[in-house]
Amino acid sequence: MNNELVSIALTTYNSERFLRKQLDSIFNQSYKNIEVIACDDRSSDGTVNILEEYKNKHGLRYYVNDVNVGYLRNFEKTIGYCKGTYIALSDHDDIWMPNKIERLVDQIGNYSLIFSDAFFIDNNDAVVASSIKEYAGISVFSEKPYKYLTYKNFVIGCTTLFKRELLKTAIPIPEAESYHDWWLALTACTMNGLRYLPEPLVKYRQHEKNAIGLNKKVSLFHKAIDFLLEKPDVKTLEIQEKRLEMLSQNKVFSEVERRYFKMATGFFHDKLHSKVHLKAFLIALANLRYISP
Repeated sequence: MNNELVSIALTTYNSERFLRKQLDSIFNQSYKNIEVIACDDRSSDGTVNILEEYKNKHGLRYYVNDVNVGYLRNFEKTIGYCKGTYIALSDHDDIWMPNKIERLVDQIGNYSLIFSDAFFIDNNDAVVASSIKEYAGISVFSEKPYKYLTYKNFVIGCTTLFKRELLKTAIPIPEAESYHDWWLALTACTMNGLRYLPEPLVKYRQHEKNAIGLNKKVSLFHKAIDFLLEKPDVKTLEIQEKRLEMLSQNKVFSEVERRYFKMATGFFHDKLHSKVHLKAFLIALANLRYISP
């Protein structure tokens, strides 16, 4: 079995309610060659005391930010402290299955990044759904994944493990990027690609304080139609349009990919400025053909 060092990048912010459960699940992994690095983003509760407790008990290393930087920059900072051949991302409020790291290391192969399915749990650890992919109606690309990733992220950060080599192109994360896991997935597409492992290896917690939530399950086709017909969320669309402009100019991506991102910018431009949204509708339907169930 591969025994390379795996770094676990954990970010915290007012995390005392669930943090011990997550840390216990990490330190009880069947894969033992791990280091756990945490960055706290100026918590006002007892989070840092818990980190100190696990530092003394298990050798966890932690840092406290001088100012609040937000979850994306906090993950980027935490990743920067990691020394492992592989890096796994950890939220503060989930629970990992005991074989999570072992399975991901075993199955990553030549891919740059691997991600798994996850259970969906509530505040009391009760399983709401045995598959986030099915519950949220998430489809995973089997071909040219950057095309779907242009519009929607299907890679949940806490389910991922990636090779250190990915950092050469993924870090620093561009200012226009909104989500660290989305960016890591896109940059992995430019290297040796993504692998999806259809096993739930994380108990993903959904509660009122999640930074990012899940939508109720609905088919992707209806999601696309609803997105085209609903009243635009102007702020969100403006952010995505700006993000796509950044992607279309970023030389991390190939010329073909950059042309695609530039074309996709019109999707959001039309959504914002056109009453008909015909171009957006045609692009959405064209891309549905690439999505595997």
